[in-house]
Amino acid sequence: MPLPPVPASGGAAIKEGARLLIRFSRKGCTNRPFYHLQLSHSKLELDDQCIEQLGTYDPLPNERNEKLVSCNFERIRYWLGEGATCSHGASVILGLAGFFPIHPSSYMTAWKNRSEAEKPEPPMPKKLTWRERKKILMKQAEDARNAPPTEDDSEEKEKVAESSS
Repeated sequence: MPLPPVPASGGAAIKEGARLLIRFSRKGCTNRPFYHLQLSHSKLELDDQCIEQLGTYDPLPNERNEKLVSCNFERIRYWLGEGATCSHGASVILGLAGFFPIHPSSYMTAWKNRSEAEKPEPPMPKKLTWRERKKILMKQAEDARNAPPTEDDSEEKEKVAESSS
């Protein structure tokens, strides 16, 4: 079955016999990554022209703490049917996005992440400043002074009084 010379989006021509790969290409600025999910030849560099862009992935959470993924599943299924393979990172994202788990580790990673999310996080102990520690110690000392005397305290006071006399 011959492949079309130019796909729906992108612009690079498809070479006969070349291995097709669905992978991420990093775009964006320093400290602000953004990824394109694209179909390209396996021998080409990540920044070379892709055959077709299949989706996007924004790894930084937005104001609602969501990492945005958009995928054209129809075109991904088409290219997988044509013999394209998926890189590990792309298969993990596709598995987490609801597409069938292509790579076994994508399913396991999603399963581990869900089980970790269900566990309640242990509260982090607050690190006290020296002023807060001083306030706590002063309050404990004041509470000890203002506490009603116990039987043990009265016995000790009697012993001290007897020994001093």
